Formats: sequence, C-alpha cells, structure tokens
Amino acid sequence: YGDGSNLTGLAGFSPDADGNLAAGVCAGCNIASGAENNIVLGTCAGKSLTTADGNIFIGCYAGSSYSDQSIGRNVFIGRCAGQCAFENNGSQIAFSNVAIGYQALQGKFGEGSGTCHSVAIGDNALRCSSTGRANVAIGENAGCQNTTGGYNFFGGYNAGANSCSGNGNVMIGRRAGYRNRTGYGNVVLGQDAACSNSSGNCSFSTSVFIGNYAAK
Repeated sequence: YGDGSNLTGLAGFSPDADGNLAAGVCAGCNIASGAENNIVLGTCAGKSLTTADGNIFIGCYAGSSYSDQSIGRNVFIGRCAGQCAFENNGSQIAFSNVAIGYQALQGKFGEGSGTCHSVAIGDNALRCSSTGRANVAIGENAGCQNTTGGYNFFGGYNAGANSCSGNGNVMIGRRAGYRNRTGYGNVVLGQDAACSNSSGNCSFSTSVFIGNYAAK
C-alpha cells in the first residue's frame, strides 16, 4: 500500500542484535560486541569501528579510520567524509561532529582528526581539521585549511579557506577572509571582503570588514 509496509520479495538488510546496520564491502567489518546503534553504508565505511556507539557513516570510506578512542555520535555522509576521524596523536578525540560532502572533515592521514562539536557541509569543508573544535563551515572549501582553530564560522565558497589556527572568526561570503591564516576575532562579511590580492598569505585580528570587496 502507500507506505510500502506490505511489499514482499524485496532484497534488503537488517540490523544486528545491537542495532548496528551495515552494508557495503568491508563496511563496519570490525564491529564487535558492545557497539550499538551504528549505521555504516558504503565500501569501507566505518571499517575500523569496533565498539563505539551512535555513529552514522554513509559513503565510500566515510569514517573508515574511526576507532574506539573516539566517543561517538558522529554523522559523516559523503565519499571520504570524516575518513581520518579518530584520536589525534594521543590528544583530542573526535565526537559529536556532522560532516556532509566529499572529504568534508576528512582529517590528515597519519595524524588523525580529533575535531569535536563541529559542522562541515560542502566538499572539502574543514577538510584538514586536526584538533579544531566547535567550528561551522558551510560551502565548498570553506575553512578547508583550518587545523587547530576553533569557534569559527565560515560560510560560502572558499570562505576562510586559508585560515589554519585562528579562533573566533566569522567569515561569510565567497572568498571572504580568504588569505587570513592565523588571525582571530574577525568579522568579515561580503564577497572577496578582506581577500588579499597578493599571492602570499596575510593575517589580521579583531577587525571588521563589511561589504563586497571591502579591504580587498
């Protein structure tokens, strides 16, 4: 009928006794007793997951390096989204993140991403995050070079794309604050606002730039 509840003979898959649902080559292939309520769909999605709980990994290699040091409650959707999310070099752990898009919140190979409480939406958004926390990046390449900076908001294509360690920035608009590397506490609103014409990088802090091409 309308809700499909009476359909029969359809291929499908079912969760295990602990509520874990996996489909795809090696998706969740190491899930062990104790892991609960995880959804892993796609080739190698959640491949290293064993006993963590409450994660959703959808897409080829999504969350594939995610390990038990990570507390859980992550949502990674897209090819390679959150791929390297796990304990960062023995320090911060990855939990309570949302990443949607190709390589969104991917993290660094061999180093891991201990990012927490962050939202990355768009291809490569917050791609290089390592220990940054409570960042929001919306748009392709938004905050893509941010590694340790926290409490930032990047909105728009390439917004804050070169910011790596600055804290507390708000950058909204295409390429807003594009070349700012380590500056903090800035408000940049507008297309190409505070986007340096030079080929190098610059840093500025506690500044306000409003309007398209402001202080470009």
